Amino acid sequence: MNAKGGHIGNQKFIIWLVVFALTFAAMPSIAIGGSFSYGSAGTLSALFMPSLSPASGQRLGTVAVRVPAGAVKAGDSTLITLSPGVVYSSTHPFLTGTPDDPEVVNGVYVPPNNGGNVNGLAASDITLSSTGRANEFKMTANKGQSFVNEFLFYVFLGDVDIETSVTEAVIVTFSGSSFSGFPKGAVTVATVLSEGSVQVTVGDIAPSNDTFRLNLRIKEEIAASLRPGEGALKIRLPKGYVWSSRMAEQNVVMAASEGYRASAYGSLLWGDNLLFDIAVNREELSLTVHGLPGSPGRPTRQPSAWDLSGLTYEVSDRSQAQSGDIVATLSGASKVEPDRIVVGQYRDFGASASSLRVPTIIAGRSNQSAGDIQLKETVAGSLVMGRSLTLTLPEGAHWEPVFQALCVNPPQSPLNGNFSLPDFTSDGGLRVRFVSFSGADNRTARFQVLQSSTRAATVRLSDLAVAIKPGFSGPLSVAVGGTADVTGSLVIADVVPQATLGADVPNVAVGKGGQKGGAITISEPVPGALQKGTLRFSLPAGVRFDSFPTVSVDRGDLQIGQVSLEPSDSALSVTVTGQSSAVSGRIRIDGYTLSVDRTVPDGDVTLTVDGGGLMDDPVSRLWPGQAPRLAIAKAALLQPAPSYEARFVIGSRTYQVNGTAKTMDVAPYIHSDRTFMPVRFAAEGVGVDGTDMTWDGYSRTATLFKGNRVIQFRVGSNQLLVNGVAVEMDTAPEIVSDRVMVPVGWLAKALAVEAVWVGETRTAILRSTT
Repeated sequence: MNAKGGHIGNQKFIIWLVVFALTFAAMPSIAIGGSFSYGSAGTLSALFMPSLSPASGQRLGTVAVRVPAGAVKAGDSTLITLSPGVVYSSTHPFLTGTPDDPEVVNGVYVPPNNGGNVNGLAASDITLSSTGRANEFKMTANKGQSFVNEFLFYVFLGDVDIETSVTEAVIVTFSGSSFSGFPKGAVTVATVLSEGSVQVTVGDIAPSNDTFRLNLRIKEEIAASLRPGEGALKIRLPKGYVWSSRMAEQNVVMAASEGYRASAYGSLLWGDNLLFDIAVNREELSLTVHGLPGSPGRPTRQPSAWDLSGLTYEVSDRSQAQSGDIVATLSGASKVEPDRIVVGQYRDFGASASSLRVPTIIAGRSNQSAGDIQLKETVAGSLVMGRSLTLTLPEGAHWEPVFQALCVNPPQSPLNGNFSLPDFTSDGGLRVRFVSFSGADNRTARFQVLQSSTRAATVRLSDLAVAIKPGFSGPLSVAVGGTADVTGSLVIADVVPQATLGADVPNVAVGKGGQKGGAITISEPVPGALQKGTLRFSLPAGVRFDSFPTVSVDRGDLQIGQVSLEPSDSALSVTVTGQSSAVSGRIRIDGYTLSVDRTVPDGDVTLTVDGGGLMDDPVSRLWPGQAPRLAIAKAALLQPAPSYEARFVIGSRTYQVNGTAKTMDVAPYIHSDRTFMPVRFAAEGVGVDGTDMTWDGYSRTATLFKGNRVIQFRVGSNQLLVNGVAVEMDTAPEIVSDRVMVPVGWLAKALAVEAVWVGETRTAILRSTT
């Protein structure tokens, strides 16, 4: 045999004598199957290793052979032998081919170039010959190899018959004389399985309640798994469904057997493109495989896969068609996996609404993003053209366009067309458009179905914004209604208050100043809740700051600037200059005292916080008198301090305390133009307890304790001590009938009580609120 090809016994071997004008890049020599070589330092590598079943016309892996420069001498040869039970096919005519069509022939291809260099031998330098064995041929070098360049050639095993006795790997062996420069060794070029399966999967499923369109993928595990002949694959629908008799109207070509030519609606994914028909008989679809084009009855020679589209079936009996998955049964002459598959979903008309996200937003703010709303149909046409869908916000919330309309000057109607919500996105032909606002405070947004869908559609309403009333807290729910038969309640945001107030609650007294106040905190629920602007902390009427508070940020990265008291001292202003970002901020106010006058009623002192740092100005105008009021119990008030009025008459041992007559053992008198009275009875008359008075006989000193005051009178001394500070009197205390008598005017000053002299009745009156 020469290099142009020809029959050698019953074998077909070919050598390509193709000389390329351009350099042919060498194919890589990475072995996929197992291989080994000996002899010269050459290599044997399988470029791929298919999985096959025993059958005729199979394609084995291609072997790349590399021989080092100078290794092959003229006359060197190698025997290329297949495993027992594997022979070169006799059904394929001998061809002189090209590398463009190597899979249909057996033979050797010698590229003219190798890695940018001239190949070590040319195609004309080798000869293929038969050895007389059906599984073997011989390759001989007609001249010696170049000592400069490597020799590369490829052995194509594209058409072999595998007998049923072969159950494992197919190996090709390269052998010859030890003096031959060709490499020796064996390469695995295929694995053989006794039986392969056909795997069937279904593409995307569109739910319906009438006609169903089905796309199938048929894939062989190994070559020849899809067996030629009638009934290679059968798909049987459950009761209530039949295969459509209208498939021919959907560009599926009718065959003579009243089936359908699969190639009209099928596409080859990989492998061999078989010729086959389908036939339908109510619930059953049957696939007939005719084999390879030009080779009737021959299965695939390599694992193959096809996509079949355009298959349709329909509901034949609605009483038997149940909502849910439609499961078909698979069978046939081929081994099919799985035996049951879902080929569709039956659903009644219907649609549902859902919220896709629930962002956190802040009360007292406008233009805040709410979550998207999704409409989803169960089947095409569920949302009927002309019907309406309504979305209603709760009281205390406005759609942002409505809010903007109400806040412009002068306010406008949101129904004039300049203020609107977005439309829903479109899908499957479904169009849902915003129409108008309506209902109480225009809190209802109305949409209309302009066009029904041609397939089950899912559409979305995005870019929703809302304005929230101060004091609103919790889920922001939208009520879904209208004539489109979609109802429910959707949470589209979670509303948190602008801030939370906290305070220590000390007891304070009416009619008194300089009373220590508790620490006040204003905390953000989320970072950024307090915005740039002024926070105004207002006390109720009759209460004022007696001293300037200390204001600080004790948590988060919130920034504050100027802090000031209003002229009335009844309100504190704090300027927020920078919002928090990573951590929620908290402002602390402490180190202050309060003055509470007598007009303040019993009960709690309530602190109110407002200002632009808490809420947007337009929001405060739209909801006047609402928050931003965040009032808490600042302090609990004590009952007014007890009051005392004691009346003493000169020369009388009877005196009155708050109208109750009492008796002394010594009567008041006038001495040196000053009224003297017993210190014990005078002090008790204005609320000093007897246990808070002592007498030191050694120093002749009377000591009184009242609140934070310590008062000392020394008999015979004109000096009065108040908290250790000497006060000079114009007369001195004295003892009469074992009682310390003191000038009542100086006693009143020391006790901080009111003293009144009524000359007509010669009565001294002492009044005290403590």
